[in-house]
Formats: sequence, structure tokens, C-alpha cells
Amino acid sequence: MDNENFFIVDLMSKHGTQVNHSYIEKNRPCVLHDGDTITLAKGTAILSFHNTTEGNHGQTLEMPSIHDEKINESKGLTVHFERREISIDGVQIYLTSKDTELFWLLYQKANSAVSYDEIKLKIWPERVSHDSGRPDVGREEVNTLVYRLRRKLGTYGRLIISVPRFGYMLDLDSLQ
Repeated sequence: MDNENFFIVDLMSKHGTQVNHSYIEKNRPCVLHDGDTITLAKGTAILSFHNTTEGNHGQTLEMPSIHDEKINESKGLTVHFERREISIDGVQIYLTSKDTELFWLLYQKANSAVSYDEIKLKIWPERVSHDSGRPDVGREEVNTLVYRLRRKLGTYGRLIISVPRFGYMLDLDSLQ
């Protein structure tokens, strides 16, 4: 039964997540079974999963169950703006706050170029200098954030295109 299954999801971690010494796919739920070994951060943390519904191991800590009937139902990039959710091939992806803010800025201005200055102001408002009224953020920091977001979007990262000497654009027209 689905209500008895437990899952683990690698949320785009730098070093990946292993279940029984095999890397799991990023942003895809992986079913856990009694006795599975979970390895995180290149072996810095090794966990053993015990499921009382599969075996009798006494008291174990409860893990939240993920039950999503929509997994693999839809293909492509799906954006639920009202819920601030992004899914790829039916699986919700999880982004950091800065990644999320950048995606929503580009999404709201889809198919229009967004300047470096606007990105800096919208994404880093907490770093605005009182003297200049501009955030203390360099282009390299913006480029790094865009690089990370592209990676997390997988094949859809190609939709974020560079606008030379200006900024970036989310090119949704190329999906059609």
C-alpha cells in the first residue's frame, strides 16, 4: 500500500544521496525498504532505515510518508504560480530561496530580457547600500545563481538564456 511506503528525495545536493551504495536520481522520490542504508555527504553521514511495517525492529522514528499520485503523470515543465511550485515531468523540484526568487522574476517577465540591475535589486534587497541605493552584488554572483538554477532545472535550464551585456531571459516561446 502507498500509505505504508516511505521515500527519500535528494533535493539537488552537491554530493548526491545513495541508497544501498547506489546514487538516487535527484528530485525523484526513492522508495525505502527495511534495512536500506542511506549515505549522505560522501559518507559523512550513514543512516540505516527501519520500517516497522516490513519487519519487527522495535521502536523506530517516524518518517513522513510521501504520497503523490501525480508523479510521472505529466511530462515537461509545469509551473503553479499561485502555489509557487515548479515540477519537472510530474515531480516537484525544490529550490533555495534565492533560486526561487530568480525563477519567479524571470517567469513573471518571460520572453523579455531582465537586466542585471533588476535581478540584483529583486533578489538581494537586503544588500542594498544606503549610499548608492544599489545592492552590493557583482555580476559574477548573479551568473553563479543563474548557473545553479539552470542545473536544478535540468534540460529546461536551457530556457534561461543570456542577453549579452544586459542580463537574462526565460525563453518560454522555445517550448512551443
